[in-house]
Formats: sequence, structure tokens, C-alpha cells
Amino acid sequence: MRRSISFINWFYHSGKDLRPDHLDIVGDLCNLAWLYESVRKYAHAEPHYRRALAIRGKASPNDLSLAALMSNLGEPHSNQGCYAEAEILFPRVLAIHGKVLGKWHPGW
Repeated sequence: MRRSISFINWFYHSGKDLRPDHLDIVGDLCNLAWLYESVRKYAHAEPHYRRALAIRGKASPNDLSLAALMSNLGEPHSNQGCYAEAEILFPRVLAIHGKVLGKWHPGW
């Protein structure tokens, strides 16, 4: 857990040089959210996924990485048994996959 606290301190201090909506922050936000998820602190993970989603959504609203973020945001909800909240995200994920990859793509 000590390593986790070091990462959190590093994260908050490293982002000070970038705008709060800079795309480079998205990966760090996801890493931080994953860290909270790994110790089952789902309520702490969700705001970081939502912030990453907002930043990525502004830059590219129909991007596969946006779909991956939405899917990641659904995980904490699903892990907590909040299936209705998770279910809201997945149709949008499927719509992005269909639009970007095409209806007949084997990965769709």
C-alpha cells in the first residue's frame, strides 16, 4: 500500500505542468483508477475513469479508446453489483465498435 500512496502523490504532482484536460493525463487517470480497483476501492476509481472519459470524449467522440474507457468504467459498477449503471455504458461501447470497425468486422 505504501507504493500506492507514492504513486498517488506522484500523479497529483506530475499533472501540474499540463492542462487539466490534456490527453496525456488520460493514461495516468486510468492507471490510478485501476490501482483503486485492484484494492477494491471502487468508489475512488469511478471519478478518475469519468474524468478520463470526459477528456477522451472531447478529443475523439467515436474512438476505440473511448469505448475501452467506457467499458473500464462499467467494471467497478459490475463488481459492486450495480448492473443497471454498468448496462447504460455498454450499448454506447457497442455502437462505437460498430461505427469504427464496421458491422462485419470479426472483432466486433
